[in-house]
Amino acid sequence: MRRAITIAFSTTIILFGSANNCLSQDWFIGAENNCAGNTAAIAAFSALLPSSYPIRIGANTLYTSIDAPSVNLLLSGEKVVDNLALNKAAAADYRKAMETITDNYNVPFVVEVGGAILGGMAPPVVGLPGGLLFSYVVSKINARLAPLKSVVLFVAEGGQLQRRWKVVREADKATYAISSLEYVVSLGLEQRRFFTQGCLYPVNVVVSEFETNEKITNKIIKPNGGGGMWGVWDIDDNKWDSWILKYNYQDKEFYYFFEDAIENGTVKGQHEHRISFQGGRWQYKNFFDGAGAAFKNLSSPGIKVK
Repeated sequence: MRRAITIAFSTTIILFGSANNCLSQDWFIGAENNCAGNTAAIAAFSALLPSSYPIRIGANTLYTSIDAPSVNLLLSGEKVVDNLALNKAAAADYRKAMETITDNYNVPFVVEVGGAILGGMAPPVVGLPGGLLFSYVVSKINARLAPLKSVVLFVAEGGQLQRRWKVVREADKATYAISSLEYVVSLGLEQRRFFTQGCLYPVNVVVSEFETNEKITNKIIKPNGGGGMWGVWDIDDNKWDSWILKYNYQDKEFYYFFEDAIENGTVKGQHEHRISFQGGRWQYKNFFDGAGAAFKNLSSPGIKVK
């Protein structure tokens, strides 16, 4: 094995190229998202409960950025990540936000739900009609429908806003996150849960470190300096290796990097590296092998991500 690995990455999208490589785009920039709920309502309610995982604008679409450990956690099951108990002022703000919504569309609600809400959502989730989450909860957990304007009658101090997340992975290894924004209120012994928003987002998997999984000579690949530069840290020797990797883009399974191909002290082109954030390998293409060269393995399967 030539080297082993760990990686870290900022949510800022930085694209690199060279005379021998075209600029590439992160896959999630143009991937499909699917939202249920009025756009104005989504904006108003999200302002009351900001998301722990930022929602970003792509190419006429939306995507979210989630750190790799949280992606792995949410692949195993859903979790309420954000929660806000409404005080008197927040309840008033929530009512005011609802009253500004001109459309009076129906939102699902459930009474005293136990267990998972999104548990049955599984791939494929892309290519489905709009309003995916609303139609799912109505059909799968027997949710009823109520006009959005009637929900304001239940908004009171002590109610809670909750944002639930689940991650799924498609057959092509694309990672998507499903998020629901819910208002929960207790009425005597009864608890009602209203779904005011639900979205499916492609995920920018944010890796802070890649680490190889070898018996000896393990490496860590992580940022070393600014401007999208990454280095390779030798764990055994406790020092940086000579490689300087330049982040290029993320596809559905790998981070891609360029490395200068140097001959007789002159940069002739770019080697290409890719590292799996789904437990695969670190692989490498040598520029001098030609344009049609295949990736070669630099590590065993089992790359660890942080």
